[in-house]
Amino acid sequence: MLKRYARVVAAALFGADLALTAGAFLCAYALLDYDLVPGAPKGLAELDQYLWLLLLIVPLWSFLLQSGGVYGASRRTEDPRREMGQVVRAVFLGGVGLAAALALTKSSHISRSFVGWFLLLDAALLCLYRLGLRLAARSVRRTGCNFRTVLIVGTGQNARDLGRRMASNPQWGLRLLGYVSEEGQAGSPVGP
Repeated sequence: MLKRYARVVAAALFGADLALTAGAFLCAYALLDYDLVPGAPKGLAELDQYLWLLLLIVPLWSFLLQSGGVYGASRRTEDPRREMGQVVRAVFLGGVGLAAALALTKSSHISRSFVGWFLLLDAALLCLYRLGLRLAARSVRRTGCNFRTVLIVGTGQNARDLGRRMASNPQWGLRLLGYVSEEGQAGSPVGP
């Protein structure tokens, strides 16, 4: 049940990431086409001259985000900076791949400032979206919802330290049910 739920959440996050990437693409075009960026070169080609790039960007970003570990294990206890680093790395590598494809296809009509703004907006949107999700999830977990119950196998000092650490971090959404010794005797959970 939990694995199925995790797969559904990862698929929804993946779809949202690709939608945000397409949105960043359109926003970058609009910013430059409507001269909303001071000092940016004027005169972009028509949007239909740029849309073919999405046929390259969507599969490339899909591959880079998935292979970069962005949709990996549970993020409950992970430092958010690590996740943001993975996202920025995927966007950077995507930018390198996009630049290589533009050079190979001799697409001189594609504005370099458009590509730069697209990459900047995409990284910012993906990171802000993830930070927003983390803040919302932590807020919900602090109220006692969206938690997982944990039973620690072992009753030694390391097990007790782990139990105290979980109790002192309610934003992780982990509730300690108790301890089980190797002999099968149950122990009580650690108080806050």
